[in-house]
Amino acid sequence: MPTTAQILLRDFVRYTGDGKPNEPVGKPAPVGDPSSGVHNPSKRDFREAIGSVTDAADRADRQVSKGMEVLAADGLADDTALFSAAMTADGVLSVRPPAGAISLNPSGTTFPNGGVLSGAGAGKTSLVRRALGNFLRGTDLVGGRIERLTIDANRQSLGDASGHAMTFNGTSGMTLADLEVRNFGTTVSGSGGGTGVLFTSSAANAKPRYNRLMNSTIIADPTAGTTIGWIMDDTDFGLVNNVLVRNTTSGLGWAHELKTRAHFNLAYGLQAEGANVAFGLGGEQSEADGGNFNVWGLITGRNIRTGYFQSKGRGNLATGWVIDGNIPDTEGRNEVVSLGLSYLAGTNSTAQENAVIDAMGFGTRPRFAGVGGSRNFLRILAHTVGQVVGFVSGAIGNVVEVLHPGQRASVAGAITDDSGQELDGPNANVVHSPATGERIGSISGYFHDQLSRAGVTWNAEHRWRKERAKIAVQAFGTDGTADNLTGIAVSTPGQADRASIWHRIGATIAADRWEWRGFGQGEVMTLDSAALYPTRNADDAQDRGKSLGKSTNRWKALYTVLVDYGDGVVDTAGPGSPEGVVPAAPGSTYRRKGGGAATGFYVKETGGTGNTGWVAK
Repeated sequence: MPTTAQILLRDFVRYTGDGKPNEPVGKPAPVGDPSSGVHNPSKRDFREAIGSVTDAADRADRQVSKGMEVLAADGLADDTALFSAAMTADGVLSVRPPAGAISLNPSGTTFPNGGVLSGAGAGKTSLVRRALGNFLRGTDLVGGRIERLTIDANRQSLGDASGHAMTFNGTSGMTLADLEVRNFGTTVSGSGGGTGVLFTSSAANAKPRYNRLMNSTIIADPTAGTTIGWIMDDTDFGLVNNVLVRNTTSGLGWAHELKTRAHFNLAYGLQAEGANVAFGLGGEQSEADGGNFNVWGLITGRNIRTGYFQSKGRGNLATGWVIDGNIPDTEGRNEVVSLGLSYLAGTNSTAQENAVIDAMGFGTRPRFAGVGGSRNFLRILAHTVGQVVGFVSGAIGNVVEVLHPGQRASVAGAITDDSGQELDGPNANVVHSPATGERIGSISGYFHDQLSRAGVTWNAEHRWRKERAKIAVQAFGTDGTADNLTGIAVSTPGQADRASIWHRIGATIAADRWEWRGFGQGEVMTLDSAALYPTRNADDAQDRGKSLGKSTNRWKALYTVLVDYGDGVVDTAGPGSPEGVVPAAPGSTYRRKGGGAATGFYVKETGGTGNTGWVAK
């Protein structure tokens, strides 16, 4: 009778698949069921069963494939022929090379269709290039997996040798996992291939699909002329996650790149240490339409010149990333974010309807974001020096939200808008910064605050709109300290207070007053609790007289009690005789209400400023 451990191991293998495709795997009989023919298992039985499964997996993990056991794997001897024979042997789908450094010519590293190449672990099993050319490669493959290896392109040891470390043309369904790819790049002059991992199209397959790159480290040779970490070019539905790229500071120097017509790809959990461009969508204006509907997320980088770059493409999303940009300018863009700009010239390109969300950048970039194209959106935290945003000529309808301005108290002065678009219309390039209280531009052409629907028919010139169905009040408040001001000010360039209407807080409510200012004269008119009057400042030699109306712009009627001409001379009216009642200076006049003949009009002729000396006329 088989032991419990044997039964459990057998059923585990059956339940998880026996390697035979298209055959159903039956549900194992419960252990302890009489029909199984075994006794009720103890805890020890289960421990033995689990141990057996683990031991079997470990043995399979350590087992070197037939034909691979004869490799020298010493980094010196040429293992190309033996390695190639084992990889291409009839009926062999999975190959496991031994630990060590396996020295290979590129001509012997062509990967078979649907094969699996699995080493003892990155840093344990290394495939080392020993001659010029693109190293590990495949063309028009369907399926396959390469894992647990170091791929060493050995550039410097071969004498300034160019070549991609791994390149797959027209390949779909390939998985690369748990790799370390290193020592690759172009020649110092920039010729030849210089990419760590490259997926691209072929003559037979213009749109590779479903390729995977996971849990890997890619380390470029910083002495090369140009280095790029990985590229998925013309690839659809690719997946890249948990990948670190280092040392791509030469030439174009991209760490993570989707290129040309790459669509519907997902890349997340990425790191870049030292790069001219940390991640983005490659393709200059001379190339095709650009990648569409790709998603980037959870990305961080140190010593980065440009965090995210995209010249073309539509509907892409880059979200949740942090870039520390502190390396010298070399070539290309000089922003943390470059969206809708050509790579070298920095002129307007065609990127449209893309979004960069929650991008945080640090360092010495001349500006945080360079923006072109149309209808793109950026939400940024700009802890950089220099400008926040620059819109290039031709940019249309882009929107930037500054979540945090860094050390800046204002973003308005840190914006360059060369787009040629108005700020109040459908093509406006808009910047809003809630933290600094600045709203620069509006695609609608106005700012509208609505508390309830008032049914208002707005005039096109009503640019700042406050709407409520009943009482609508715009309220300004101070702490009530004497001489505090609330009000409205109008300014022009170079003049902070061209004209204004202020309410000045007095020491008491009765001492409050309204002030009108303008005409280059400061305060010109005041309304206090007692009077409305032209204002005379302390240094004025005389009153600032103002006319009430003009010769051709007269008031229709004046309703008043007294007109005071100064020095006691007045013009007034009343119900009875002014004599002994109305004090005034000589020259004053009085109109008696209800007066008769010779008693309707009086002139003050004598009596100084007292109330006598009035003579009826």
